[in-house]
Amino acid sequence: MPEQSFFQKIDLVHKQRHYTNTLPDLRLFRERFFRSCRTRLFQTLRLNIRIDDERSDTLPHDDYLGMVHDGPCFYTIYAMPPLRGLALLSISRSLLAAIVDDLFGAGDIRAAIGQNDLDLSGMERRIGTKFGLLAAQSLRDAFSPQIELTATVTGTESYTALVSIADPAEPLCIMAARFFLSTGGGLVSMAIPYRSLEPHRAALSSVISIAGNVDSERAWEDQMEASLDEVSIELAVQAGVATVSVQQLSKMQIGDIILLKLFRHARIVPADGNLLCLADYGEQNGEIHLRMHSDGMP
Repeated sequence: MPEQSFFQKIDLVHKQRHYTNTLPDLRLFRERFFRSCRTRLFQTLRLNIRIDDERSDTLPHDDYLGMVHDGPCFYTIYAMPPLRGLALLSISRSLLAAIVDDLFGAGDIRAAIGQNDLDLSGMERRIGTKFGLLAAQSLRDAFSPQIELTATVTGTESYTALVSIADPAEPLCIMAARFFLSTGGGLVSMAIPYRSLEPHRAALSSVISIAGNVDSERAWEDQMEASLDEVSIELAVQAGVATVSVQQLSKMQIGDIILLKLFRHARIVPADGNLLCLADYGEQNGEIHLRMHSDGMP
């Protein structure tokens, strides 16, 4: 699939939750990140780079790895405290080749030595590693007005099959843009797990710097507590108990009679089976009801 489009699969048979506009617009952070990348690349490598087609999206982890970039990439993995989890920077090989060509005029060496066009050369890997270190500083620049984070490179890789920062279906928040040089260009994308950014929604939504503000952490805790209060829990009512042997159970058939020992009080239990409380049976308005009266053992 062409790398310039974000395509999200939807399973109409097995419904899943799709994350749409659950975070504030990341455009501001995206612009800061790529602007900082361009500035640092110029300062370090003296490369004149044009950036175009900037965009943001949310995709499942494996869809991102398989759909966003077309062809081989160089990957850099980051730890970004206080954000939890890992983040992933992907650089298309076409951009790395263009940088090598611009710096050393070596764009035709690959064909001359018979190297597989899908492989990254040693120089491309070195450029990719340098790019990843510069991008770590750019990540700090992008988020510092709202979150004081420190991006640290934890690993690099050039094989997609060996890159994993989350579960296959976990949503990633993606910032992507195309970088162009006179010798060519390619896609650069930054992927951060949604769960890493979610606890910092208050900070990310702020138009002013609130980095280090404990109120944002408290707001996240309050939001989680409110969400838990709305969770539905199914309760089961136990009216009695029957004891049978494994042999009897294996021979049980339709029509068999089971001796049931009724409880004096109904036992109300949640899904885990632990006793929640005792209750009396009753009838009200023609329907069976229970009146809780004790949380002790029968």
